Amino acid sequence: MTGKFNRKLIASVLIAALCVTFFPVMGYAKTSEKAAKQKLDTVTKQKQKVYNQMKDLQDKIKTQKKTIRKLDKQVEKKDRKLRATAVELNAARADLEKQRNNLSARVRAMYKNGTVGYIEIILGSRSVSELVTNVEMVQDIYRNDQTVLNEIKEKKKQIQERESDLKKQKEELTKKQSQLESSKATLTESKNELNRQYKQLKKEEDALRAKIDAIEAAKSVTDANGKKVSLPSSYKGGRFMWPVASTVITAPFGQKRSYESHPGIDISVATGTPVHAAAAGTITIAGWNGGYGYCVAISHGSGLTTIYGHNSQVKVKVGQHVSKGQLIALSGSTGMSTGPHCHFEVRRNGTAVNPMNYVGR
Repeated sequence: MTGKFNRKLIASVLIAALCVTFFPVMGYAKTSEKAAKQKLDTVTKQKQKVYNQMKDLQDKIKTQKKTIRKLDKQVEKKDRKLRATAVELNAARADLEKQRNNLSARVRAMYKNGTVGYIEIILGSRSVSELVTNVEMVQDIYRNDQTVLNEIKEKKKQIQERESDLKKQKEELTKKQSQLESSKATLTESKNELNRQYKQLKKEEDALRAKIDAIEAAKSVTDANGKKVSLPSSYKGGRFMWPVASTVITAPFGQKRSYESHPGIDISVATGTPVHAAAAGTITIAGWNGGYGYCVAISHGSGLTTIYGHNSQVKVKVGQHVSKGQLIALSGSTGMSTGPHCHFEVRRNGTAVNPMNYVGR
């Protein structure tokens, strides 16, 4: 019972929000109960299919998020290595510069202090053995300086190569990151679209279930004492009577509106004008009903139902049998209404039809 009540409530809320032409309790659908059930089966299958697609995309997004997190860590690691390499490279540059400065300082000191240079040392040798010794000493100093410079240059070169390699690796990882982020964004967009479709199908499914429940419920009504009252099976009452004294129509049947095609006619009357049953039948709605405000619906048999909306007062009860011309309400402007009038509808097998084809004035 709770499930059926909830679905009827959903249908009623849809009427209030959208002012659609489906009437919840009477099951005013454009298709038969069988067609509604077939449609429900199709929608339910579509919803399940969309759900499965959403789940598949969610799994892919989850996998990509893991891959992206892994790449983030790899990029972070490369960044740390690059920072460390930059420190090494700066140190190597500093060492090279220091060694060059030392050599320059030695030359400047020799010049400033008047100390003879390497050539003078060699030329000043007093003997062959001293010459050999001096030459070897100069060569050792030169070789040592060159060795140190070469070692620093090689170290600097190696560090630069390592830095270049790390930069390339980081660029490749960053490129993969960008591609995965783009792919993830596309998947997320697709998932959001599927989620929108799923919600729409769920909404349609709920509306169809509410419609089917309403069709079932419309086969009988429960009166104020909790007793089920069967509705008329056939109508033999001839043409319907005009429901109010006024015959001024302010909104014809089928008038195009931003939210609907008008399912009935609006008859201009002052608030409190008596509203009469267009034909004999059984009351199926008597009270507030969403956008219709205070409303009365009468089942006449043969699939015919009349609806009287936006009343200020209701004078009948659900399950009550009324005769043609009997007072059922007082007109008003309740629900989704912009002024006092009688909204009059005729439904045949749940579908709104032009009342002018059924009434006589």
